[in-house]
Amino acid sequence: MNEPHDMSTALVLKNDQAAIDSIRAAGAKQLIAAPGNGYTGGHAWLESSQGDEPSANYMGMLRDPIKNTALDVHEYLDYNFSGGNVECVNTFESTMGPLTKWLKDNHFKVSLEAIGTSDWDNKD
Repeated sequence: MNEPHDMSTALVLKNDQAAIDSIRAAGAKQLIAAPGNGYTGGHAWLESSQGDEPSANYMGMLRDPIKNTALDVHEYLDYNFSGGNVECVNTFESTMGPLTKWLKDNHFKVSLEAIGTSDWDNKD
């Protein structure tokens, strides 16, 4: 699933867990990247996204019997986190800092699968 959105976070968790269970039942041992809700944006991991509960409220419930799952996160640093604007107004630390703490506290790996910055240079 790429950048799930406009669905309940409980459904994202259910889909992620079903995928993990099926992949492991088939005997695969590779790393699985499981997305959160709200386009799996790191900036919104701990906040309500598209009117539903934050990914942080659910994704900590994911279980992988061989513990080889990482949370798939995307982050764009422009004003609306879309990656469609040249100027980046956010910093990686400000947007990903809270998620990094949550990941450490909940013992999860992360796979930063998409990141967007610009070559815009703020020279005075």
